[in-house]
Amino acid sequence: MIIIRYNQNEITASGHSGYAESGNDIVCASISTAFRTTAEIMNAMGYKFFLGISEEVPYIGIQLSDEFYEQTYPYFKTLVKIVKDLAEEFPKNLKVFEVETKVKKDKVN
Repeated sequence: MIIIRYNQNEITASGHSGYAESGNDIVCASISTAFRTTAEIMNAMGYKFFLGISEEVPYIGIQLSDEFYEQTYPYFKTLVKIVKDLAEEFPKNLKVFEVETKVKKDKVN
């Protein structure tokens, strides 16, 4: 099963959907395509963000930068909607969870 977690500035997907064998899995392909398309659009627009990909673990994640948060959030929000829609269509293969946003703590001197 693919597990997707997101908050206000980060979304990650990990695991295998188990829908079909590797190379023929439309659920995995859909998630990968949605993440990569979002990243490519934001990159083409010149926005900074963080992208993590691992084929070994299976993992992909996008984190918005503070500098371009307002400009990239609409793309991010669209990605969240896409994965939620896919989770409704493939509930045995994909789960989406909203998690708390990590709060940055200032250093105390």
